[in-house]
Amino acid sequence: MNRLRRTGLTLALALGLSLATAGVSAASPEAAPGQKASASTRAAVICPGQGQRVKKENEGRVYVVARGYILYWIPNSTVYFDLWGSWDGVVTLPKDTFDACFTNPSRPLNNGHLVKEHDNDAVYIWDGSYGKYRQIASWWTFTEKYHFDPAEIDVKPDILQSSVDLNNPWT
Repeated sequence: MNRLRRTGLTLALALGLSLATAGVSAASPEAAPGQKASASTRAAVICPGQGQRVKKENEGRVYVVARGYILYWIPNSTVYFDLWGSWDGVVTLPKDTFDACFTNPSRPLNNGHLVKEHDNDAVYIWDGSYGKYRQIASWWTFTEKYHFDPAEIDVKPDILQSSVDLNNPWT
């Protein structure tokens, strides 16, 4: 009996850790975007966190959860592989969960790609919804939150400053 309890506890902890490491947080439609739900609603819906790539069950479109729970959809595999090196990390959600978590309209990440200048460490993402490059806030945001692939960064000799929005970083 004691072994059974330990096994149950181990499984419960493992499940909790796997959800946390996948970037999933407890939230509900009643919670403000990006905020955690109250304890009473946590069991009802588990929503992905910022930076997580998701798709709705039985649909092919992949999305990335951005700041403010904005959902960007990736228009095609070319754009996807200009940002990430593999399909690893995409979470498929049941339709009900997806619809409960994401109530705002999604935006396309048309022509999304990563660039940096050869003499500058700042990395930018093209955000077609804004029509500008947005600086990615930090290397941690790039690698740990969004899991972008550093091998996909296109190094350019110069980026036109008129095409960069420094007031609206990708966080």
